[in-house]
Amino acid sequence: LGQLHGCAYKRDRTSWCWGSNDYGQLGDGTNTQRNVPQRVVGDEGFVELRVSNSASCARKANGTVWCWGYNFYGELGIGSNTNRATPTQMLNVNDAVQLAMPGAHRVCFIRQNRTLWCAGFNEYGSLGDGSTTHRNSPVQVFGLVDVVHVSQSGYSYATLATTANNATYAWGRNYWGSLGIGNANTTSYTAPQRINGF
Repeated sequence: LGQLHGCAYKRDRTSWCWGSNDYGQLGDGTNTQRNVPQRVVGDEGFVELRVSNSASCARKANGTVWCWGYNFYGELGIGSNTNRATPTQMLNVNDAVQLAMPGAHRVCFIRQNRTLWCAGFNEYGSLGDGSTTHRNSPVQVFGLVDVVHVSQSGYSYATLATTANNATYAWGRNYWGSLGIGNANTTSYTAPQRINGF
């Protein structure tokens, strides 16, 4: 579920969304609110489906990523900041194996070579590329290799990843010590920090 919309992936591999549609986040080609599920346009080949506040993304079996909805911060990864009402292919991605897209205006994915890439909102360093610049095409998370899992929080603007050697890293906004790295300051971290003991 997103903030005001939801999506579901059926056993027959069709994708359906419902709810608020101001930014095209239902992927049905309109901006019309829907009170019952509507099939996403062009959903053939989707094997994974994720939603955030006002956007949605899906991964196809061929490793491409397709996104639609709100795109003010470039979170669709399509090289522009234009909202999309139907799935649009993310730039230069054909080997994605896992998506993460909860919370506030960003998407991350693991590639086949186990590197981690993100796009979208980056004011607190949530993309992990060493900057605080919003990105409308995917950028690689700095210094992480052998990534096997990625997850993101919502409005704390933090991102976490686990590597093959069972190390866990966090980056982004650290208000209230939300990164778990041993301090509770208000510093934001623009690159991954190892969580002690994990």
